[in-house]
Amino acid sequence: MAGTPVTVPARVLAALLFSAFCLAALLAGLGVFQRAVNGAGRAWRTVAASSYGIYYVHPLILFPLAYVLVGLAAPDIAKWIILVAVTAAVALAASALLLRRLPGLRAMF
Repeated sequence: MAGTPVTVPARVLAALLFSAFCLAALLAGLGVFQRAVNGAGRAWRTVAASSYGIYYVHPLILFPLAYVLVGLAAPDIAKWIILVAVTAAVALAASALLLRRLPGLRAMF
């Protein structure tokens, strides 16, 4: 909290503490997410079954859409919300409706 450490030992200690904090925050977030959001409903089963396809196809949607949104005169948070929502919806639809049903791709996804 006092600023950037100057000496090498202080920098090493700060880096180690920061890494430990990031790991603890990640594990805590996973635990909270699993307890609060994890479910067995139809929507979660669809997302789980389509997860590999979503992972595979989302960059193909994300990057061109981000490029289009760069020029949009809107707050960054609004562009981020649009980017995440559209990418997630289109990637899920592409994975569930195309990749998992096309004969040549069905075995992979």
